[in-house]
Order: sequence, then structure tokens, then C-alpha cells
Amino acid sequence: MYSLLLHSASAFYMTGVIWFAQVIQYPLLRLVDKDRYKEYYDIHLSRIVRIVLPVIVLQLATAAYLFFDAHYPLWFSGALLTYSIFNFCYTAYISVSIYREMAFAYSDELIERLLGHNWVRTIVWTMHSLTILIGGFYLRHYFL
Repeated sequence: MYSLLLHSASAFYMTGVIWFAQVIQYPLLRLVDKDRYKEYYDIHLSRIVRIVLPVIVLQLATAAYLFFDAHYPLWFSGALLTYSIFNFCYTAYISVSIYREMAFAYSDELIERLLGHNWVRTIVWTMHSLTILIGGFYLRHYFL
């Protein structure tokens, strides 16, 4: 039960963070003074990693635990693990490569690429949270 609570909290947290980044933070990159962009971006990246990496790792670990715990139906725990693995891998292989390119200099093209690719993560994290909410409703007898 605590694993599902931790997993849910981490998924809801990351859903909020990703929507904030997609709608507010990343579009504002266009307004950063180009002469101070590198300084801004380095600070942004060092801080964002501290608030998302531990939560993503927690989410992945609890998803794996829930999947191998026979307490929850496979459709539910399998979906949570699939969303978690997808977001972890997509972030590690797609988003991080864009972040690395962005670290060198300001680029409108890279910002637009980041915004485009980030919609994938935004949608998947939203689906993840909705699955928890809907699954929690249908599986409430597991928690009583």
C-alpha cells in the first residue's frame, strides 16, 4: 500500500512539474537574454535535476515493486511500469540529448525541438496520473 502511495505521489508530482515546464518554463527560454543564456541555462539545469531525478528514480523503483507484487492486477501495475520505463528512457535518450545541445548556446531551433518532444512526456505523464486515479477508483476494494 505504501509503495502505491509513494508511486502515486511521485507520478502526480512529475505530472505537475512536466506541465509547468511545458507551459511556462520552456517557452520562457525564448525570452532569456542571449548574452546570459549559458549562465541561466547552467543554473536551470543544475537545479531542475535536483528536483526531478530523485523523484523519477523513486517512480521507477516503486513501479517495478508494484509490478512484481502480486497484490495488484497486472493491467494496473503493468501500465504503471510501462509509463515509468517509457518516461525514464524518453527523458534519458531524447530529452537529455536536446538538453546537452542546448547547453552550448542559445538556439530557437533547439527550444522548439524541446517543446515539441516534451509534449510526448507531458501526455504520457498525464496518462500515468489518470491511470492511477481511474485505477484507484476501480480498485478501491484493494485498499479497504
